[in-house]
Amino acid sequence: SIDKTIFVDENNVEFFKRLIKNKDKVIHINSFLLPNKSEREEYSNKLIKFLNNPEKIILINGNIRLYKNEDLYGFNNMIEICNTLIKNNFRIKLILVVIDVENQNSDESKYYNKLKEKVKDYNILEYVFFYESENKELWPLLEKIDLFVRPTVVDGYGVSIAEAIYLGIPSIATNVCTRPNGTILCGNSRNEIYNSILDVLNNYDVYIKKIKQVNIKDSSNELLELYNNI
Repeated sequence: SIDKTIFVDENNVEFFKRLIKNKDKVIHINSFLLPNKSEREEYSNKLIKFLNNPEKIILINGNIRLYKNEDLYGFNNMIEICNTLIKNNFRIKLILVVIDVENQNSDESKYYNKLKEKVKDYNILEYVFFYESENKELWPLLEKIDLFVRPTVVDGYGVSIAEAIYLGIPSIATNVCTRPNGTILCGNSRNEIYNSILDVLNNYDVYIKKIKQVNIKDSSNELLELYNNI
């Protein structure tokens, strides 16, 4: 039998509690664990050179996934937004952290190649970096950026947002689920995401001060206590 079912999104907890009798078996624990800062990742010289510039670095991460014919993690929207910002003379760069490239199906692979072609067609190759990550922690890279964006169509909490906020990085995310404390929420349309990014870029010092006042809950003790009591 199942002892406990853990959800990282509080909305899912309330939904399932309405469906089952043993409501105490359904609990909410966020998925953020404090990063182990003794562990470091090594990056290519090309990525290090891309990071060592005065521009504001924006980062998103995720898989290439199509959900109801939409780009689940919002890569296309971010390329379009990046292109608009550059054309409007904003000094920004965009890192697209793409996970699990080797396991993309044919449709995903074709879509990924189209994204790369779009960057070429827009003539913004020097401003956009596709970083294909395999089994690497994200937080060491988050330490080197200025703004994290999670423009997902659907989601469940988003632990990478919590990591960015913990590291003092302003973080924007779509309001499609419960998000970590301190997240700058926006709708999931391209225009809404763009306006949120624009606001942060234009008022960056204000957002840096705000993010320093946010406390992110570490769930490690709560998880250990749960497992010890099972």
